Amino acid sequence: MQIPDDFGYSPLATLAHVGSRFASWRHAAFWAAWEKAVSAWSPALREIEDSGADPTDPTATHRFESLGHAAIGGILVEPAPGTPVRAVLVALHGYERVGPLAGEPERWEGLAERGLATLAIRVRGFPGSTAGCGLLTDNPEGWVCHGLESLIASEDAPPSVQVAAWVVPLAVADVVNAARAMSRRYGSQCPVFLHGESLGGGLAVMAAARGKRLARVDRVAIGLPSLGDWAWRLGRGGGAPREAGASGAGFHIGSLWLGHRSSPERFRAAIGIADAVVHAAEVRAPTLCKLAERDDVVPAPSAAAVYNAIGTDPVAKWRFVTPYGHFDGGIRNARRHAIFDKVVELFLDPSRSVAESAAAFEGVLESGDRLAEPAEGMLARRASATRRGADLPLFTAPGSVAPRESDCPPAAGDAGVDAPVAFERVLCEAYRSAGRTLDDLPYTREFDSIAMSVRAGGSAMTDREVLHRLHTIRKSGRLPRLGRSGTVKPAVTSEDEALLVDLVEEAVGSLGHRDQLPYSDPFDRLVWRFNEKTGRSLGPHDVWRLVATLSK
Repeated sequence: MQIPDDFGYSPLATLAHVGSRFASWRHAAFWAAWEKAVSAWSPALREIEDSGADPTDPTATHRFESLGHAAIGGILVEPAPGTPVRAVLVALHGYERVGPLAGEPERWEGLAERGLATLAIRVRGFPGSTAGCGLLTDNPEGWVCHGLESLIASEDAPPSVQVAAWVVPLAVADVVNAARAMSRRYGSQCPVFLHGESLGGGLAVMAAARGKRLARVDRVAIGLPSLGDWAWRLGRGGGAPREAGASGAGFHIGSLWLGHRSSPERFRAAIGIADAVVHAAEVRAPTLCKLAERDDVVPAPSAAAVYNAIGTDPVAKWRFVTPYGHFDGGIRNARRHAIFDKVVELFLDPSRSVAESAAAFEGVLESGDRLAEPAEGMLARRASATRRGADLPLFTAPGSVAPRESDCPPAAGDAGVDAPVAFERVLCEAYRSAGRTLDDLPYTREFDSIAMSVRAGGSAMTDREVLHRLHTIRKSGRLPRLGRSGTVKPAVTSEDEALLVDLVEEAVGSLGHRDQLPYSDPFDRLVWRFNEKTGRSLGPHDVWRLVATLSK
């Protein structure tokens, strides 16, 4: 049997591969409409009374209704009566050879004993979740291509129409709604975990990013994540048919791509809407990820690009390495995959903090086939804390700002406190902690941290509104001074600058109105057109830095 392609990369280069994080110009408008549509839904998990409700998998025990009235089937694995539910998990699946839901409890029963309630689901179109959408795995073009042609053709349609077209963003909605349904069942105080491999890994990343204002995700465990780095995959690895009878999401996308060579921009703009690399930058939850040194079903460099793009602080990201991914690579490889399953159990154990779990599995992330038990001292501390009735703390998202008590917005009804002033103090403190000047802030992790701090206090402000509020505070002279920008402006020609001036004036009328651009549809289109006309691949932050310095 031929071993998987290495695509000309060494193992080190494979694991270090970085994909393009440049978002499609359709990205912002599409996902804003998607979030609005999903937020209008109120998914509730209900027990299935008729086992024949979905004959494609009668072993489903529960279901909920997701976007577009698709009935999403799953099986619920709960702690025994009397055992408190400490966290909830949404468990996803791969692309091919997806077994019946009846096989899921065996995987998650051990964690149920430790207080984890798991809902293993099948996203729309897979057996068990066909009511309201049909069995889409029988699609000759592949599940992943269902509705993609419609999305390509709907480029000028209202975003609300585009949202209903392609199955991949709809499946992301299924994952987010599963998390919301579990939170509704067990209480919003329960931490939410996501798990998925291959297709499920890519969907979990996009759900954690796009659903962050709908269902907070506290831990993400993924393996060989797919649906990422489409620019690279369409260019070489896994983006074109490899052989007769080949399969996988990349093969199906590649087959469809061959019919769009005459209009590649439209195809790339559509598929770029669901690129897990682009979305990964917005994931802030502690993340465990399995990567392979070689894999050509989910090309190993593209899976690594998804992991490398995840925005979680490096101290809260763990990379578990196997020799091969979707390939029977012998006993050593099989043992590595088996060890990863045990590491996942440690990572998703709700009775442990993330740091405590990491201390137990960090020794096997790169090699080894034996998982050591946690240190006795750590277990003793946990037992002591339990006896005192104390809960071990869950991991706090890195980069989030913990405002001083005096800066926190007052509770409703507090006398003598001006709520807008208190809110402004929180925002200014978050800005000071971020350490970037305002003109250097858009489209950075530091800005994401500021926005997260604002939303942690219960605000529903969008990124655009947070940035606008910072500008308002600066104009009034109350924003802290942080010195010069730490970003080096990209080198461009005078012709490039002239083009950028024209694009800015076309978008907002003049350079003087440039502050209206960040986090808007016109700016996404501006970035797209600038790169297209200049042959560059600058990200939104770099283009914004150029715009911000044009009139200085």
